[in-house]
Amino acid sequence: MVFSIMKRSLTSILIITFLLNVATAFATFKVEMIDGMAPKNWILVYYTLGNMNRDSKDDAISVVKNIDRSYLKINTVIGPKILNINPREMLILFQK
Repeated sequence: MVFSIMKRSLTSILIITFLLNVATAFATFKVEMIDGMAPKNWILVYYTLGNMNRDSKDDAISVVKNIDRSYLKINTVIGPKILNINPREMLILFQK
């Protein structure tokens, strides 16, 4: 009896672990695709996935930031010593 319960629990844990690994790998693939949509010399700052146009496909909203060092300014008032005033842009990507 106890062995049967332990076996079912272990099987459930293994299935959940497998599904989480598959979901994580798929999410990593999506992030790489979204990151690849950023223009040259820009980096991905934030993204979220969701169905925005009600077509049952995941669309993406991402925020990208320029990495130009000329936009780093020395701060002489309260706050961080260096201000990063690089422009940021929001990208909305609809899946076909």
